[in-house]
Amino acid sequence: MTPGARVQAAIELLGDVDRDTAPADRTVAAFFRARRYVGGGDRRAVADRVYAALRRRAALDWWIERAGPPPADPARARIVAGLALLDGWPAARIAGAFDGGRHAPPPLDPAETVLAATLAGQTLDHPAQPERIRLELPAWLEPALRAAFADRFAAELAALMVEAPLDLRVNTLKATRDEAVAALAADGIAAAPTPLSPLGLRVRGRPPLATVAAFRDGLVEVQDEGSQLVALLVDARAGMRVCDFCAGAGGKTLALAAAMRNKGHVVACDVLRGRVERSSVRLRRAGVHNVERRGLTSERDPWIKRHAGGFDRVLVDVPCTGIGAWRRNPDARWRFGAHDLAELIETQRRILESACRLVRPGGRLVYATCSLLPAENADQVAWFLDRAPQFAVRPIGEVWAAAVGGECPAEGPFLSLTPARHGTDGFFAAVLERRPALAGAGRMTGIAIRRATPADARAVARVHVETWRAAYAGILPDRVMLQMTVDDKAASWRRSIGSQGARDAVLAAVAAWEGVVGFASCGPAAAGPAGFAGEVYTLYVLPDWQEQGVGRALLGACFAALRAAGLGSALIWVLADNPSRFFYEAMGGTRVGERDETLWGVVLHEAAYGWPDLAALPPAK
Repeated sequence: MTPGARVQAAIELLGDVDRDTAPADRTVAAFFRARRYVGGGDRRAVADRVYAALRRRAALDWWIERAGPPPADPARARIVAGLALLDGWPAARIAGAFDGGRHAPPPLDPAETVLAATLAGQTLDHPAQPERIRLELPAWLEPALRAAFADRFAAELAALMVEAPLDLRVNTLKATRDEAVAALAADGIAAAPTPLSPLGLRVRGRPPLATVAAFRDGLVEVQDEGSQLVALLVDARAGMRVCDFCAGAGGKTLALAAAMRNKGHVVACDVLRGRVERSSVRLRRAGVHNVERRGLTSERDPWIKRHAGGFDRVLVDVPCTGIGAWRRNPDARWRFGAHDLAELIETQRRILESACRLVRPGGRLVYATCSLLPAENADQVAWFLDRAPQFAVRPIGEVWAAAVGGECPAEGPFLSLTPARHGTDGFFAAVLERRPALAGAGRMTGIAIRRATPADARAVARVHVETWRAAYAGILPDRVMLQMTVDDKAASWRRSIGSQGARDAVLAAVAAWEGVVGFASCGPAAAGPAGFAGEVYTLYVLPDWQEQGVGRALLGACFAALRAAGLGSALIWVLADNPSRFFYEAMGGTRVGERDETLWGVVLHEAAYGWPDLAALPPAK
């Protein structure tokens, strides 16, 4: 390509990046896929010119504004400014590249001519520039990042302006780090171990990896050292069930599978189904075969509820502003505003609220971002823990010692990496462990017990069907289990809720983010041993909430409703051999009767637990 053709290609590509909503690297890849005739050297020259303009966009725009009336085409103006300020071209050389020849850009218009003449001979940085212009920082982010970094503000922002190195992760399913270094060296590529990740290699320059045997054969994968560390901190082990909840293209999924030695089960989820599906090429190349790919309809996909409590580890690398990755994605600086941040924070919370349900008691939830904003990091963890008391922070130093080894670079309970201090992309990670049993059961945060309304009928029915099927599985025939549907029970509960009177009640346990997670109904005793005036007809709690005091709170609310109705004693019938009997015994109930009931042709042996005096419930055990 001629110099003019390269300039024209850069103008077109920069314009595409500005118009496209996709990250710049994807736009660049698509641009050159459509122009396969462009040689490797020309591609690098065009891409380098565009990325240089993206990295210093604020400074270029500052000069363009000072030079006079703004040119009509922003992409042309930025390339002209870049040729003068970044490449040091004199005005005559710039005008010569814009000669209107074949494949060259049309001649400069008057405003562009003034721009080239004004900027030629100048340096990009100028004493009159505000600090945020020199640091390429959007104005709306300045207060938050100044507060976050304090006296490190300038150094941290300056480090985000530098092009990131090329980091590789060694695929331990196929090679050791030394073997990978040797394989790369055979293709003339020098690689050195990364300082923090025991699996990382840092490569000089930007070799064409697609032609490198070590890459084609799956010995290495492209992954920033910070991202490698986040995956290591999941501490995924052979035989575990692990969920990568926001898997994207699968970089961390591959690392998790390798850590597990292909033993166990990894589920890679994402709402961008296409990205998850495209990861199949990477999985095959890496020799990974314990990964299930699953596209989700949303962060509240029904699949999540069906697999509640089923995973030892859940990694939640949430969508974020991506500030920590500005070295790689300089265009991202200008793609977000304050309104977008507010929306992202809400999205992150919805994802956390939903994904946490997948974690088994004693398992771990790892929350991660590539942001440097406390609002997306520690503040989100604090918000979550306030609403999910069944989780607690596992100090990052302890996790690091077990999963990574060596000295942990974190100074507090969380991992916080930055380019200036650690040479990685900016990453945040918090390890949250679900308690095996909730301390202080019965004291609930973010859950309210109230009378059900007709609008709750379907949610109550959902809880009823899910828990009833679990209780009667293996007892009643499958055909019977399938006959109980949410639609049928919703109609029934709508009638029951609508007909509540002064002496009976349907009560719902409502979680702030989940909705109805349990319910109970009570009223005058229908049948049973003499001496019990009231009865708790039903009490069901979703499995994921049974350790959080919801059952105890519902039972206490039933007792209060019965007392208010003048009913001073109560009983409840349960399957005699069902584990729920231990709960009612712990709540002070005594076994007061037994009976046989026939349900769909099956004889069920039931036991009654009673409370002769509806005083306050005993302390939780």
